[in-house]
Amino acid sequence: MSEEVKKKEKYTVLTDFICFLKPKRQLGLLKLLILGIVLFFVFIILIICGLRAVRSGSLFSAWLIRQGGTPILSGSLKPTSVIDSTADFKNNWKVYTNQDGGYELKYPPNNYVCGSRDKYPYYETNRVVIRPGEPCDCGFAIEVIDNPNLLSPLEFFESLSIYFWGKVSCTQTECKEEFEKDGQNYTNTYGLETIMVGGRQGIKISDKEVYFSTGKAFDSIYVESKKGKILLLEVCSDSINNQILSTLTFKD
Repeated sequence: MSEEVKKKEKYTVLTDFICFLKPKRQLGLLKLLILGIVLFFVFIILIICGLRAVRSGSLFSAWLIRQGGTPILSGSLKPTSVIDSTADFKNNWKVYTNQDGGYELKYPPNNYVCGSRDKYPYYETNRVVIRPGEPCDCGFAIEVIDNPNLLSPLEFFESLSIYFWGKVSCTQTECKEEFEKDGQNYTNTYGLETIMVGGRQGIKISDKEVYFSTGKAFDSIYVESKKGKILLLEVCSDSINNQILSTLTFKD
């Protein structure tokens, strides 16, 4: 057999072997691709489960802070089982009592209560929020703020001149100085009006230009709950939140 024929046979055998391997190699690559996709989705599921666990832990931490590390307190965030006996829209509502703030209110059974301790530049507050859904939903929030100088709700509001909504928190003097630095005139004007809450007179500030992600405006209400305590209520402009507000009563 000539050398040329031998070379041609070797080439033919090698070509046939490569062609034989190609489908198997393609099949192996397909298996690797499928395995990679499965592992990717498993990884995503693990991340989602981890985030949910962290969120649950954060809510528990906020509850524990509000409890001061004690499982049961008179101002517990856990609603009591007391049911309003009146035959109206509140006949199956739950009751929340806060002895630190000296108030009690009712809320729908499909809502939940969460709490936190917030610190601002000029005061600290214990905050309770009643919401129908996720934290981004517009809801009903109550802050208990110390009022050692026994100021009226209007005096308390004016002494702080607080700008909420993520802008700036400052006193009147500091706000004035900040505005003047930018060449602007500072005027401390708000849409103030009086309001009766739980049989006590407070003040309401309505800012219809301020919205949450839900696109709803809310009112801020200041009212004295007990000696040395001011309540700041942030009420989203929904009828259900106005109904919750109508159930507010003071214990002192």
